[in-house]
Amino acid sequence: MMRSGSTLQFNLTTTLVEQLNVGESAGFFYKPEQFTEAVTKEYDHTKWQVVKCHYWWPEVEKLHQGAPVKFIYSYRDLRDVTASWMEMQKLRFDAAYIHNMLQDAIKHFDIWTKQPDVLVSRYEIDLQDNSGKEVMRIAKHLNLKITQEFADNLAEHCNMQAQRARIAAFDYKKKRQSGYEHPI
Repeated sequence: MMRSGSTLQFNLTTTLVEQLNVGESAGFFYKPEQFTEAVTKEYDHTKWQVVKCHYWWPEVEKLHQGAPVKFIYSYRDLRDVTASWMEMQKLRFDAAYIHNMLQDAIKHFDIWTKQPDVLVSRYEIDLQDNSGKEVMRIAKHLNLKITQEFADNLAEHCNMQAQRARIAAFDYKKKRQSGYEHPI
């Protein structure tokens, strides 16, 4: 779900698999064709490919049916999603727009949370204040063995202040030229 801590969740997962040398980031995708291109490219099938997308596209369904995958999904109180989205996009209040956005969020929430073997995290409980515990949950979901100390250090590395610093230092022009569209 957008504005639900999904970037934090993505960063925790990516950092976890990269530090353990068992995976890498494939990126964040806004469009189904970007997602398809990323997951169909050649890569080491013995390692995790961490992909971020908010929507359950037909392409996600195909991947789910054709490969060993694990899904991790985050959600948030819809009032906070709305306020966060409006602030981030610098939008004025528009009831029709908000209605459509929330209907879309609910639709995809229902789809994601009905899938088997999905780790579901609530922003306010699992991500906002308990990132070390969330790293432990992610590791368990991926069948990775780590210590709580490792999880806490990783969570500290990926906290909101660190994320803001990475975003501020991100070279959008350089990354757009390479096809990558989102700071980690």
